[in-house]
Amino acid sequence: MKVTIQTIGGTGAGKIREFVKHGLPVIPVSVDLHGKFTKLLEPGAPSLKDPNFPEGWVNFYRQDDYCATAYFYLDKPTHDLPPMPGLDVRTKGIK
Repeated sequence: MKVTIQTIGGTGAGKIREFVKHGLPVIPVSVDLHGKFTKLLEPGAPSLKDPNFPEGWVNFYRQDDYCATAYFYLDKPTHDLPPMPGLDVRTKGIK
C-alpha cells in the first residue's frame, strides 16, 4: 500500500512569522498580493524575512504526524498460519 498526503495550510503572514520564530517546520509557498497569488519558491520571490513582505494570505507546506493501526482477529484460538516474519522483512521499503 502506498499513501501520499499533501499537507498544506494557510494563514496570514504574521502568523507564519510566528510559526517560523518558534521553529515550526513550515515552508511558505505562495502569498496573496492584491488578489493575485505570488509563488514564493521561485527565484526573485519576496522573502518572509523581508520587512516589506506583504501581510496577505500565505499558503504553506506543513509537517504533520500520522499513524495507523491494523487489527487482525482469528475466529478460533488456534491457527495454521506461518510464523510472522522478522521486523526487518515487515518494514522493508518503508521510508
